[in-house]
Amino acid sequence: MGRVPPRIAGHVAVRHGGRLAYGAGSGMVDYSSSITPLGTPPAVVRAIRGAARAVSEYPDPGSGALLGALSRYTGLPRPNLVAGNGAVEIIYAAAHAFGGGRTLVCAPTFGEYEAAVRLYHGGSGIVRHAGKKKKDAWLSPTDIDGLVRRVPDNGMVFLCNPNNPTGDLLTRRQVREILDAAASAGSCHVLVDECFIEMSRNPRESVMPYVRKEKYGNLVVLRSLTKSFGLPGIRVGYAAAPRDVADVIRKTTVPWSVSCLAEAAGVAALGDAHNILGRTRDAVRAELRYMQGRLSKIPGVECRDSDANFVLVKTRLGAPRLQGLLAGRGMLVRDCSDFAGLDGHHVRIAIKRRRENRMLADALEDIMR
Repeated sequence: MGRVPPRIAGHVAVRHGGRLAYGAGSGMVDYSSSITPLGTPPAVVRAIRGAARAVSEYPDPGSGALLGALSRYTGLPRPNLVAGNGAVEIIYAAAHAFGGGRTLVCAPTFGEYEAAVRLYHGGSGIVRHAGKKKKDAWLSPTDIDGLVRRVPDNGMVFLCNPNNPTGDLLTRRQVREILDAAASAGSCHVLVDECFIEMSRNPRESVMPYVRKEKYGNLVVLRSLTKSFGLPGIRVGYAAAPRDVADVIRKTTVPWSVSCLAEAAGVAALGDAHNILGRTRDAVRAELRYMQGRLSKIPGVECRDSDANFVLVKTRLGAPRLQGLLAGRGMLVRDCSDFAGLDGHHVRIAIKRRRENRMLADALEDIMR
């Protein structure tokens, strides 16, 4: 084999949740991947079955039907939208295109931001910013000024909102402060990852409307149908951005990255998005309240407030040990030891239906006695 660039030879895949990622059996209840507790909508399953007849042909390289559905859903013209093989493809495409300068990430957060920049540009320009006001916190509102001061003149800012794994949600005003700083910097692109915002208590904090504002010409808003619509196995995500930015991202995505099955699933999900997301938010809100109430009363357990469909929990036990103890009872949680900025005592727990939530809370109570 010929010489391989060090940034590629040294690339390490990011660990994720999911039953198959951990090699867990089909009987394991998966709390490690934060997907809607309502599962895949039946209409989407029917659409996938119907699209199976088209697998003998190449899919539409422009994902026209999906972009049309996304345009109707977001209210944005098609040229402002880019479809991809899940949100992660968009992250890598944006990092490839815009991540050559300094990159600012807010730890702890989703690991693929750093991984994408390291793969294409090396890691020397990556700067991690963490909140200073609360131990093990992400960004507290009083820390936004510090983040704004570190926005690079040339490069990227990755902002996860709500943040994975902490569940913190910044207000639109707070995100706007960061966007304003980037706009003043000149050549700094800001990718706002809103993959969980549709299930949050305050989805109107989204900055999707800012895509139309001329002032924010370097904004990229990232969304995924994986979490909100229960499609992790299909892989379909999208970006919304000013037309010239969207065009650059489109050029760095892989040809035919959206399959005919993914496109059919996305169109079906978006066709009933209002009803699907309304039911999902109601379920998440009720079950989040239940889980936070249960877990916060367990001695030795700290349960953070969350604006997403998961909770970050810290216990006196090491995260790998707690994960193993729960796995022995048929429950898989996400060990968060690999998130920069967290110690080895944090696990992330997805919000599921009441029966599963009660089962996990009961098990944790018993383990922590």
